Formats: sequence, structure tokens, C-alpha cells
Amino acid sequence: MFELKHGHEVNHGLIEAFEKLGYGIYRLLNDINILVEFDPSYQDDVLNLFACKPDHADLLSKRNLLARNAEIAEVLPDETATGNDWLQKMQSFPYIRKCETDWLANLAEVPENYLKALSAGIQMHDATLPAATRVFLLNKASALIEDMLKQAVGAHYSVWLLKLHLMHIQNQRRGSASLCGQLMEAFANATTPSWPFIPPCEMFFSRTPQNTVGNWLFEILQEFIEYRQSFSSYFNADPLKTLAAIIQNNNHDLAIERRFVLASKRAGKPALPAQGSPLMNPEQSPNSSIWRQILGTVQK
Repeated sequence: MFELKHGHEVNHGLIEAFEKLGYGIYRLLNDINILVEFDPSYQDDVLNLFACKPDHADLLSKRNLLARNAEIAEVLPDETATGNDWLQKMQSFPYIRKCETDWLANLAEVPENYLKALSAGIQMHDATLPAATRVFLLNKASALIEDMLKQAVGAHYSVWLLKLHLMHIQNQRRGSASLCGQLMEAFANATTPSWPFIPPCEMFFSRTPQNTVGNWLFEILQEFIEYRQSFSSYFNADPLKTLAAIIQNNNHDLAIERRFVLASKRAGKPALPAQGSPLMNPEQSPNSSIWRQILGTVQK
């Protein structure tokens, strides 16, 4: 593994040197954790690349951790025929319990190609499938959504949410953060999408809404931007204001509180109070003892 850039310059020389030594160059797809062949068009979004000799790439491919372009091209469409089984695939997502009735009532107005894209977008997370099949499903969903975005129906909230999810998987960091910000502006009233949808990344699939689905979705979009606007909040000059706002949301993840504590320590400002923070609760935080030490709440 090596960094794509040295400072602000792409490591073209290093990439070429690896290739001359017989290495293939790969990049990682987010969430589904599959290596695919590096395309220079992604150079502004990727932090690290991976160099693999052909024999090692073969081993990774057999373990469903790598998919070459030739392997993806060999996947037959009928091997990934998912139909419109999105509902079955989403039954484990807690938020569906609050949406299913309305979604089914509106189903007649939902384009079939959107449901196919949604099914493919969910199925690509199935780790039991071959890596090439999963990447094929990603490409299939992306093609269907791109076609929909050229039509009037493409303005629907759910279409853009699926587009956002696919951009995140492709590791289009800047583009996904920008699109997420636009969606927050366009849907600032925290509406609940009338069509089936999936959140911007896999970490939100299992999160249970603590209020309305519309508010829950709006809050995780805000959280998603925090994760994707830079490679780390360490590189943000002053992340505290945004982090403090996200912490006020009932739906935020412990990762936000950890970021707030560390950013506060770095800035020399008060961190989270000892009382009431889930970081201190062993039932909520597996490293609660460490965070108590960081926050100076352990008796010495």
C-alpha cells in the first residue's frame, strides 16, 4: 500500500516504477472492501493505492477481495438477476419498519429501473457473492441511476440518495460530500422519501431512527459530510462547531463523540463532560476505561 500523492503531486513515478516491476495497481471500493484496477480519473478522491504482483492478485481474487476488469466483464447479467426483491433485502434495516407501509402504498409510481438499481445496490453488499459479481452489480446500479438522472423522474430524493451511496462506494470522496451538502439544502425540511431508499453508506444500515425517518436521514447526511469532507477531522482547522452540532442529534454515532474529544484536546478546550457521555459507559463503549483516562475521570 502506498499514498497516491506526495504532497499535492500524484506519485506518477512511483506508480510507473511499480508497474515496471510487474505489479498491478489497485484502489479500494468503500464498504464492500474489494480492490479494483486503478483508474487515474479517481486521483483526487483516493488516499492510498495497492500494488499487487499477479500471483498475489490471484490469491486475493480467490478470496473475493479483488476483481480485475476482465473478471467483471465475464459476469453474465442473468447471474445477477435480482428483479425487484429490494423489500426482502431490506428487512434487516431498522428504519424500514417506519417506511414500509407508505412505500408499498406509493409503489405504483416508482419506476421499475429504480427498483432494479436499488436491488442491485443492496445486493452488492452480500459478501457471499464473488467479488467480480459485486462490482458488476455496482456498475449495473450506477448505469441505471445515471440514465434516470437524465429524466425528469431523476429529481426524486430517493434517486439522489442512491446516487450518493454509489458515489461513496466508488470512493468519490469530494463528489459525494458535495452532493450530500446539496441534498441537505434541497431537502432542509427533513422530508421522508416517498420511495424506498438506502442511506449514504453501510454504517447507517443498522442504525435505528430515534425520531422521524426524515429527521434521522437529515442528521445522518450531516454526519456523512463530517466523515467524507476530508480524510480525517485532524486536517480540519476547527471541526469543533460542526461536531458539537452533530452531537446534539439523537442519532449520532460514538465516532462523532470520539472526534469531538480528541479535537477538543488538541485545541486545548474542554472536552465532553464526564457525566452522561456514552464514551464512559461500558455498555455503549468497549473502550470506556481508555476514554475515562483521556478525559481525566479516573482516580489516581
